[in-house]
Parts: sequence; C-alpha cells; structure tokens
Amino acid sequence: MKIAILGATSHIAKDLILSFNDQYQLVLYSRRPEAMMQWLSQNTLERYVNCHIDEFSACVQYDAILNFVGAGDPETIRRLGMRIFTITETYDQIVLGCLQEHPDCLYIFMSSGAVFGDNFTTPVNHQTPSVFPINNLLPQYYYGLAKAQSEYRHRISEHNIVDLRIFNYFSSTVNLQSQSMICGMLLSILENREFVVDRVNVARDYVGPKDFYQMIQLLLAQKKINTAVDLYSRLPISKDSLIDNMKDRYGLRVLVRSEPVAHATGVKENYYSINLEANSLGYRPSMTSIETIFEESDKILKFP
Repeated sequence: MKIAILGATSHIAKDLILSFNDQYQLVLYSRRPEAMMQWLSQNTLERYVNCHIDEFSACVQYDAILNFVGAGDPETIRRLGMRIFTITETYDQIVLGCLQEHPDCLYIFMSSGAVFGDNFTTPVNHQTPSVFPINNLLPQYYYGLAKAQSEYRHRISEHNIVDLRIFNYFSSTVNLQSQSMICGMLLSILENREFVVDRVNVARDYVGPKDFYQMIQLLLAQKKINTAVDLYSRLPISKDSLIDNMKDRYGLRVLVRSEPVAHATGVKENYYSINLEANSLGYRPSMTSIETIFEESDKILKFP
C-alpha cells in the first residue's frame, strides 16, 4: 500500500510513522523537509520518500492520503490565528482534487473534537450538534470551525473520506513547551516547581500511539466509506483525578488559584466523546486515559 502523509513533521504523524514500522510505502510531505530528513536520519528511516508539501500533486496515485496539516497544540493554534482557515482549506482542497483523479483512494483527515464548537457541557455523542457563536466568533473558535468546514465539504462528497476526530492525544515525543495541561504538569515536575491550576474541573480523554495506530489500521482496511469517527480511550479522566494521580506517582506540587486559566480554544468542561460507533469498525481501545498518561510520562520523566 502506498500512503501519502501530509504534515509529516507533526508530533502525531511522526509517532504513526514509527508505529507503521515498514508496513507501507510512505511518501512524506511537509513544509520543512529538512527537519523531516533530520528526524528520519535519527530514526534510521531515510528509505522513506521525503518531499516539500508543495510537491504534492494529483498526478501521483496513492492508496491512501493522511492529512495532518494544521495546528497540533494550543500555542500553535494561538499563533496561527485566522490563518488556520486558509491553511486547513488549501490542503484539504488539494487532496479533494486528487480524489477526483483517483476515486479509489482513501482520504483520512485528522479532524478534532473542537468541531463541536462551544458544546461541551456534557460529553458529545452521535446526536451532538456543532455550535459556534456566529455573532461573536472569537479566536478560540477558529481552529474548531476550520475543521468543521472541512467536515461539511467531506460529507457532501461521494469519495472515500474519514474525518477522524481527535480529542486529546499524548505521547512521550510531545513538545513540552506546547502549553497543554499535561505538559505543564510535566514541566513543573522536571523543574521542581508548583503547577498553577484553577478551580474549574474539566474532563478529558487521552489516546496514545498504540490506540491511534489501531484506529488508523482499521480505517486503512475500509473500502467504501464516507463518515466521521470519534477517537476515544477506554476511560476518560477528570482534571482533579489527573492531578491526584500525578501527585501520587510523580510528586507533583500544585498551586490552586481562583482566577480561571486562559485556554487557546476555550474552556471545554467535558471534552470527550461517548459516541462509540468506531466499535463497528472493530476498534477496541486498549488503554484508559491515565494508563496512556502514565506509560508516556514515565518515559519523559525516566520513572521509576
């Protein structure tokens, strides 16, 4: 199987490349092929074709195209601002053009739970609508709306497209400066300082490399499909429970303040899905959120 990976320098894409372990013929596209080449060399993967993303063309036929282009962490989302709309649409349209030329190709678009907008008072399910404050579209909604616009285009298409909604992904290869909650905790532990947190309790669902790889493998086996799929672990976790677990396992010290902490994509009380339709594809998550967090954090902290 010949697979094109767009946005190959992203954290999650590189984890997947390692998980593939020579199963497929990969062609990697990114805006920084020199950085990609350095990473490939460090991991003895120079055999993969490494291209600038502008070289991606409908003239080349692939069995599958995986699109990771966009922002993968809060800091990048904040920095891109409104440009996230143009970036997301540009490469999505290029891939859709490729599907016109090669209709048997499978397109897996890395979407996000943020497509539901401002609708997380409860976990999302198969009936949850996408809600954006159209008259007050603040920057915190740009990322989710850009992903949602792509999903709308995909649902009216007749091509083989899966929008994989990723809520929270975590692995030991994460950039600890990405300003996510877990990275903040880990940096606090490494630097022996208090982790500053507000009193707002939220719930999250974390998936790591193993279950992400399982999901991608199942999607690559699909022949005719056009749908969105939510990615989930065996069990989500609340912020309070996560903090308690990090205290017990790693000695995390915490400073609680009354003022709410700002978030690049807004406060989402229950940012996870109970839509388990991926079960029909054969998806069986092997790990809970805390199991993933512990397994990957142990590597970062060299614990025990």
